[in-house]
Amino acid sequence: MKSRYKIGDIVLAKSVAGDAIFPVHHKLVKRIVVKPSKGNTIDWRGYAGWETVLVSLEEVNYLKQEWNIPYTEPEKDLVFIYDYCILKRVKQVKVSQKILNKLTSRKKIKRGIRNGKRKKAKKSPTKEK
Repeated sequence: MKSRYKIGDIVLAKSVAGDAIFPVHHKLVKRIVVKPSKGNTIDWRGYAGWETVLVSLEEVNYLKQEWNIPYTEPEKDLVFIYDYCILKRVKQVKVSQKILNKLTSRKKIKRGIRNGKRKKAKKSPTKEK
């Protein structure tokens, strides 16, 4: 299968997991094509895709915080994406406003602390004889 993309292109790709995860930018590293093969009990379909790396730090942080995907930093972790997941080639990386809003709106809540003071535990009444 011939691809219309080249090594080094930056593309916008959706997730295989569903549309709830916003599309993120990937840099294409290596083309992978696996041909169909016959097995003993079933026939294996072929597939085609790319090994990629994520480009934007904001998108890596979004995937870590919102979806608990264990990426470390941009340009480091290899990711595989299928050809049908690639939406389009882009010239510049422009992070989606939806992703930036998700990153800024998420606040950590510390339980039991108000105005810098901890709640005092209530003492249970003791029985006196």
